[in-house]
Amino acid sequence: MEGFNNRSDLGRDRVFITSGFATISADPGDDKWIAARNSAFQQAELAAKANLAKAVKQYVTSQRKVATDSVTGLTQAQTDAKTGTTTPGQATQIDVVSTTDSSVIKASLFASGAFVVAEYLGKDQATGRQAVLIGLMTSPKLEKIAESILNPSLKLPEAAPAATLSDQISALDTADPFWLANTNGVRVWTDELGQKIVIGFGHARISSGISQAYKGIAEQAATVAIQRFVGEMTTTESESESLFLATSQDGKEESFESNKYKSMVEAKSKTMVLNGIAPLHSWAGEHPEGRVRFYSAAMAWTPSGAAAARAADSSAQSQQQKLNALSDGTPQQTQPGANPAAVLPRSNSGTGAGPSSAPIRGGATSNPTQF
Repeated sequence: MEGFNNRSDLGRDRVFITSGFATISADPGDDKWIAARNSAFQQAELAAKANLAKAVKQYVTSQRKVATDSVTGLTQAQTDAKTGTTTPGQATQIDVVSTTDSSVIKASLFASGAFVVAEYLGKDQATGRQAVLIGLMTSPKLEKIAESILNPSLKLPEAAPAATLSDQISALDTADPFWLANTNGVRVWTDELGQKIVIGFGHARISSGISQAYKGIAEQAATVAIQRFVGEMTTTESESESLFLATSQDGKEESFESNKYKSMVEAKSKTMVLNGIAPLHSWAGEHPEGRVRFYSAAMAWTPSGAAAARAADSSAQSQQQKLNALSDGTPQQTQPGANPAAVLPRSNSGTGAGPSSAPIRGGATSNPTQF
């Protein structure tokens, strides 16, 4: 259920769930379809975060007014030039009633640990266009997971082990070859060690030519998604103003209506040091709904990978100091550094065989009962 959910019956406290929706402003087959879908996801995710901010605290200002003006007059008397007959003036009345209603809503929230728990691509019944619908979730447990990315001393409670990441990805590839192409934002999974894994997803159109910049674009978008999961300050403001005007003159009535609405959502993240984020999975091919070729990347953060990356960074700095000292002719004793092994599997899949059309496409999910 959207909004605040108290799950004390499951041993968990507050859980916030909100949703966001946006239409894709490019038709299938258009080269700009993937850019339009990326934009629609951003709109939907920011709308969900704005709803989250307003659910926690919002500042509401409103004003309304009703004004009535009534004018009664007498028309000028008319005299017939031939007969000299004078027709007296006629009484006339004009009534004007106006109703104005305006409001402003502002909200801001530092959202940490908010991630997309469900995502769907389908047709908007109101407009007939393709659209993106997401569900966003956050909880104290998710906030701790986000904090642990920057704070290695924070130890998370152990979770029940799950399948290896490779096995989980293989199962998704078998169930739907296009699952990665339909997944945006961040998901939180559990690996075979019971670790919480934060995975970011990104997409870019495959361009012609020898450049493979699209891979870098997709992987960077996936990494940024993890950064935004750690923490993002979201500010939203909306203004609404309506006017209804009714006039009556000598029994003849007319009315006028106008409505104005303006909204803004802005989210910012500070510069962060993220250790141990590595490529996890990728996909390239033609999307069955968008009918354009693009590249999808999944980047993953794991506690063990972050620890190995920090050890490698420390070793590299120690080695640099040692070599700098040697080049200056001053030998310096240093502690031996670690040489961590890779901790993440990486797999790649092609387009695969799959259905050419489906009413709704769902991205990867996470088990919400764990948070």
